[in-house]
Amino acid sequence: MEGAAIIVVKMAPFRRKVRRVTRAAGWLDLFFFIGISRILAGQRTSHKPKKRSSSAKEQYRLKRKQSGFIAHIFRDFGSSLSLKHVQQTLIHDLMMFHVVKKVTTYFCLMVFLAAIQPARGATIGSQILDIPFPYSDTPNIIETSEGLLMVWASGTREGYLDVKLYRSHWNGRSWTAPQQVAAYADERSGIQEACWNPVLIQGPEHQLALFYQVGSDRASWEGRMKFSYDGGHSWTPPKELPKGFHGPVKNKSVELPDGKYLCPSSQAVAGWQVQLEFATPFRENWGWRKTKPLNSPNEYRSTDPAILMHDAENIQVLNRSKQGYMTELWTHNGTKTWSEMKRGPLPNPNSAFDVIKIHDGRFVLVYNHSPRFTDRINLAVSSDGKQWEAVGVLDQAPSTRLENPSIIQSRNGHLHLVYVINQNRFKHVRLDPTAFQTKPIVDGAWPVK
Repeated sequence: MEGAAIIVVKMAPFRRKVRRVTRAAGWLDLFFFIGISRILAGQRTSHKPKKRSSSAKEQYRLKRKQSGFIAHIFRDFGSSLSLKHVQQTLIHDLMMFHVVKKVTTYFCLMVFLAAIQPARGATIGSQILDIPFPYSDTPNIIETSEGLLMVWASGTREGYLDVKLYRSHWNGRSWTAPQQVAAYADERSGIQEACWNPVLIQGPEHQLALFYQVGSDRASWEGRMKFSYDGGHSWTPPKELPKGFHGPVKNKSVELPDGKYLCPSSQAVAGWQVQLEFATPFRENWGWRKTKPLNSPNEYRSTDPAILMHDAENIQVLNRSKQGYMTELWTHNGTKTWSEMKRGPLPNPNSAFDVIKIHDGRFVLVYNHSPRFTDRINLAVSSDGKQWEAVGVLDQAPSTRLENPSIIQSRNGHLHLVYVINQNRFKHVRLDPTAFQTKPIVDGAWPVK
């Protein structure tokens, strides 16, 4: 034990090397690693101690206490190895521990990156959009003759009186600075109220329609619409929709064979209820009719529907819900009648999503694959709206809100999607759907690669 005590004293010159590793790894991990490495090298770090007399045992305990914990761990080295050998051996073990820890870290990082990769070769590009407002949410994108147009709501905070609608254009390389496109103030009192959930529709003859909601909360929403004839650079004064009509409240409308637009809508006067509205475009005086509410809020509390048009007769509607999963509706006779709402095929954490039908006939869904959390953005495809296949996790970050995606397919076949990060930034991702590699989603469980 005297040799061990001397070793501890003379080890001081390289203690800094020990601290740099042990601070990161922890003493427990370090000693465990050194012990295992010594055993594998055939040099056991402990052996059965020699029998001592009672007086010798007392002296041993005293010297062990005085020499410290480190000396006790390496006491065997002191009796059989030189100081230089012990230092070289310990430094070698520390270096190997550091290398193994780094390799393990890099391996875990590569596994994580592989897990969030949408598909090999599928991602064309992505960029973060820093919006100069404390609150920015619900982006909606469409392709015009000049490129992409995006509209969204920004202000101090969700529902605050200063929340207005803004627009930005993408020319293939970057997004333009935000410009205001809509605000709302009561005509009688002049009191300003928040704008919500803008949605763009490409109307007939180069007419672009913008739908949005105004009010203090979802239950008090009133529908508004504007028109543009120059790709979204200038807009007509707002028009009020008929009472009880909202137009599309979050996701795109689909055009029916008769030229009408089927609008995914909802209302919250008596709880969250989905309704579908039919818009007949005629100049700037569109005609409107709607279904009755298609669910009871006592059974399913659903809103923000998205439409999957399989053909003229068969149309599916997926809905956000508070139940932890999507709900769905079907018509098999061209919107004449609708089925009862039932549980859908995928989880949903009470968060909006978006879906499109791409050129090859498949449906592409961007959503949060979780019954509780919005800390991930997933991409899935389906040919029938019932059996879904996972493409990849586009983004995932603990304690981060990734919400309200909007997706389109441009004329060149690429997919463009935008989603919100923590209600103050957007991310724009471009994908090539021909490069998707998929795995089946079985019983609602996301497959592990």
